Amino acid sequence: MSPAITSLSLTEQQGKDHALWLLGKDQGSSQKKSSSRWQCDIGATYGKLTGKAINGIGNNECTKKSTRTSVNTFKDYLSSRGKSTDIENNTREELDLALGELYVNVRKADGSLYKSSAIRTIRFGIARYLQSVRQGIDIIHDVDFIKSNTIHKSYVNHLDKIGLVTEHILPIADHDLHKLYSCGVFDTDDPTGLQRKVFFEIFFYLNMIGRDNMRQKDKNSYIICYHGNRKCVKAVSDGGQEKYMYQLPGNPYCPVLSFEKYVNKLCPTSELFWQRPKIKGQWANKIFPDETESWYLAFPLGKNTLGKMMHQISEDAQLSQIYTNSSIKLTNSKLEQVRLQDFYPQASQLGIINTKIETISIHIP
Repeated sequence: MSPAITSLSLTEQQGKDHALWLLGKDQGSSQKKSSSRWQCDIGATYGKLTGKAINGIGNNECTKKSTRTSVNTFKDYLSSRGKSTDIENNTREELDLALGELYVNVRKADGSLYKSSAIRTIRFGIARYLQSVRQGIDIIHDVDFIKSNTIHKSYVNHLDKIGLVTEHILPIADHDLHKLYSCGVFDTDDPTGLQRKVFFEIFFYLNMIGRDNMRQKDKNSYIICYHGNRKCVKAVSDGGQEKYMYQLPGNPYCPVLSFEKYVNKLCPTSELFWQRPKIKGQWANKIFPDETESWYLAFPLGKNTLGKMMHQISEDAQLSQIYTNSSIKLTNSKLEQVRLQDFYPQASQLGIINTKIETISIHIP
């Protein structure tokens, strides 16, 4: 029988211990659970969730397919364990326990482990579905699901450590690009949203490489200049091809406009470019800053935070799948004939200049 866990203040170590128990690797036991009882292959389960339940999720077929396969995987797992598959009506406590077991026990049809990216996708698809059929439930952020989320975090980290990570880098899908600029995750009136937008656009236009490279940037790493008669942001480098991020006059989503605002809001006592955003309680008035107050602290963002920036953006924006920073660079290559501003909300009504944005083709190893 599974060890009882009754406290919602579950520590990360307890979550790790519980995850290891579910894997059959807890101390004092060398017996491993057989995966044959609950092998659930995403490809094999596709197509069982249909009708109204899936229609409320959105119009994009890719999102619907990802959601459908994730939910069917969950229900197949529950059925294989002899448990109720009525996730639409199960209590939060029942869902929390079932999700924690799913994350560490679900297997492909051949009995092999899913990669960490697949586990994340399954979790995200289930969250998307439950939000569409049960008002006010969020398995990713609600405190009622702290147990399963602690187990998820520990197990995904375990998969990353043993090398079961994403094999293929995908460009960001068109519908997800639209969503990035319309869902609020790039809100320039919020410290985190502003920083994310600047990060994304610097990565896209200037093709920055690696988390260590990004963390070393300071306020002198980028300059505002003119390329021809066009205002732009340029990365200062020791050589190589010069790259520019151009102004879009009259466009509220202009990357140069966001860049200038971000630089003006940085902590003046630090030369770091990627500073830690302030949160509620860290402002002078404890609510939100006035126009003259900096939005960031004199502390650097960690290299892991920078390295997983697009991953976190994908989760918070509820994109159809989890993307990486490399996906931004690959999207840049994909959009050689398309302007990024074409994905802004109501772009045709914002007076955008009809000039092709210069992009650089890159090779993803």
